[in-house]
Amino acid sequence: MNTTWRVVLITVVIATVCGFLGARLGASRSATPTANQMQEPTVRQQVDDILRKKFTLTAAQKQAVDAIDERYTKRRNEIIADLHAENVDLAAAVGENMTLSPLAKDAIMEIQDSVGRLQTDTINYILEIRQVLTADQKKAFDEEIVEMMMTSGS
Repeated sequence: MNTTWRVVLITVVIATVCGFLGARLGASRSATPTANQMQEPTVRQQVDDILRKKFTLTAAQKQAVDAIDERYTKRRNEIIADLHAENVDLAAAVGENMTLSPLAKDAIMEIQDSVGRLQTDTINYILEIRQVLTADQKKAFDEEIVEMMMTSGS
């Protein structure tokens, strides 16, 4: 076999193995939360905690908050699933030739887009919850949310 073909074949085999291993590693890690993810409450959990401890909500408010929580959680889970898949794509793209290739750059852009969607959905969730509250509750809620956002890593 020609030396050039041998080098090409070895490179293809190594790139394929790296891509496969990167995708498998990314997929396995995405299913298992890290210690930090398990300890850090989500924004939804923090907002629910604020509402439960600091506010007395009417039955109608509770029902509205539950519906908002359900919609937000569904959207958040979809975006998180997208992020995990995009991380796998990034690992495969980088593993293909261990460079920041156009394919890897595209995967990074997809990740950035998903993170932006998550942040936007989170702010919209907070604003939607706020609309359920009375004027007095909104003022106290606003103070709690600003403090939460300034001290939280989520």
